[in-house]
Parts: sequence; C-alpha cells; structure tokens
Amino acid sequence: MPNGLPHDKEYGPHEYPEAPHRTSDCKYGCGCSAGPTMSHGPLGLNPFGECPQNPKDGVLLGGDDDYRCVVERRIRHLEKKASERDHFEKLAGTEKVEIDRQLDEARTKFANIRNAFNHFKERMSEILDEPKETTKETTEEPT
Repeated sequence: MPNGLPHDKEYGPHEYPEAPHRTSDCKYGCGCSAGPTMSHGPLGLNPFGECPQNPKDGVLLGGDDDYRCVVERRIRHLEKKASERDHFEKLAGTEKVEIDRQLDEARTKFANIRNAFNHFKERMSEILDEPKETTKETTEEPT
C-alpha cells in the first residue's frame, strides 16, 4: 500500500452472534453492528465486509493501522469499480446503465422483502409451536 501498510494483510469477516434475529455488535469489537432492520459501523467500514479486528493471521498491526488497511483497500476496490462502471457507461450508453441500476435496486428490494418474509415465517412458526395455555371454563349450577 502506498501508505506503508501491508497490502497483502488478510482479514476475516465480521461476526454478529445474535444476527439475523436481533441487532448485534460485531464480536471483535470493531464498532460495526448488524441486524434484521439496520446495519452500521465506523466511517469507511462495510458491516458485511472485512473486519479490521479479525486478521486471518491472528496478529493485529496496532493503533489504527488495521482499520486504515481495511478502509484503504475498500476505497481502492470502490475506485476500481467506479472506473469500470464509467468505462462500461461509455461502451453501453446510459440507457443500459440506467436499466442495470434499476435492476440492481429491484434485486436489493426483493432480497430485503424475502429476508423479512423469512423472518416473519420463522417467528410465526415459533409462535404456532409454543404450547397453548388451556383455560378451564367453570360451569355454575343454577340455584
């Protein structure tokens, strides 16, 4: 990396112990959290990407170097994707790019709806499988 950080340092993913059922903080303490309705983290980190506190070799660089390494690698990756997208726009024209963008949005919305439906299905299954309380009706004899 141009900043003196190791360019080949590998990091594992974030891990959320209680997700997807509840919002959960990453178990490595990086500041990211994710759950069924939201996800967030420190500036520049992808809550579903590499975790700067989870180096694959088990050795942290120290200070904020791990964070900088992950964020700068993500920036380079996004810059590369943007450059490829610009090149594609020139080749394909803006109509196709707009259709692809709309298709990506539709796929994302569909995935979100599918996840919500699966969560709803699981919750309904849990509710239906819970033992039901029985109530005894008392009958009073007329006097």
